[in-house]
Amino acid sequence: MTILYDPQIFTTQRQGGVSRYFANLIQDMDKKGENISCPLIFSARFNENIYLSKIRHCIKEESKIHPILDRTDQILHGAWKRKFRSWAENVTYKSCRAEIAHAGQFCQCTPWFLSHPRLVVTVHDMIHETILLKRANPLPDWQTYSNNKRRYIDHSQLIIAISEHTKNELAREWHIDENRIRVIHHSNPFENIDIPDAEPVPPYILYVGARDFYKNFSRFLQAVAPLLGENQALSIVCTGLPTFSREENELIRGLHLENRIQTKIVNDDELVRLYRNARVFVFPSLAEGFGLPLLEAFSCRCPVCCSNTSCFPEIAGEAASYFDPTSVTSMRDAISRVINDNAYRESLIEKGAHRATKFTHEKTSQLTWQVYQEVINSSSQI
Repeated sequence: MTILYDPQIFTTQRQGGVSRYFANLIQDMDKKGENISCPLIFSARFNENIYLSKIRHCIKEESKIHPILDRTDQILHGAWKRKFRSWAENVTYKSCRAEIAHAGQFCQCTPWFLSHPRLVVTVHDMIHETILLKRANPLPDWQTYSNNKRRYIDHSQLIIAISEHTKNELAREWHIDENRIRVIHHSNPFENIDIPDAEPVPPYILYVGARDFYKNFSRFLQAVAPLLGENQALSIVCTGLPTFSREENELIRGLHLENRIQTKIVNDDELVRLYRNARVFVFPSLAEGFGLPLLEAFSCRCPVCCSNTSCFPEIAGEAASYFDPTSVTSMRDAISRVINDNAYRESLIEKGAHRATKFTHEKTSQLTWQVYQEVINSSSQI
């Protein structure tokens, strides 16, 4: 079959769970012998996604990256506009002939997908609807993203939710018929990565990912500050952003953590080493759709402390030390136990390593392929 994948995730995200998810799917479907279409447009900014190099060989010739070298300089050039129009018409024609269209990013609505008769949509979370849009003075972009998501869902034949938690929120918030939803968990991002031995480094607490308000970073800092006061060798390492914001720096100074914390951007190899050598990985978020860093940490034999809400218990099972994410004391106690109780820490490591084996690329891609077949079979019966 020919599968059309929405390219916008690769043009709006440099790295992250959603683009990694689609890159893995494209690779797996290519290995199955399916024809892949993903009409990417190239520009200097768009080319930053770190997963593109892994999937370019999978994409059909007619949908490969169109060579737009400088969008701002060339967009008004007549010859370029004619060339682009021809390319877009060709892509539209080819897209309409694809047996399946699969979307999962909603920054904008792409006509090729909304008009496709066999559209599959992956919903990664309902954070916009359950948290962001319920804040005072929500940003217009948040509402636009949510509106676009709803349009895609309304036009889809089947919906893939990445967790039972996300499925339940879809049903609760938007009254989506659960018969239209298939739960397919993400696969382990580090399933095929060689994990090095742990190194003798000074102990640190690891925080991974964005630090938006619902990520609960401020409570995390308040929880661990006394632990760093008790152990002068202990520090905090953050990844995902190159610098701290003004508000974060103010909090760091107020907690006297200026020389005990760092943040940086890392690649997968560096991230694996950080997990492997960390004393504990802490995931304090108030809400997630799945929580891929849980599987990353499990794979790297890094003990996990995480929230006891949202999707966390579903994904982590018995392999994590849980805390109430709204309680600084609960968070501190859970982290302290993992840091100081070696027997408990080792038990979490073993449980996590076993838990990671349940989330494989093969399982995710096979269940997704079955969804494609279900959509094709149901449309042929109409």
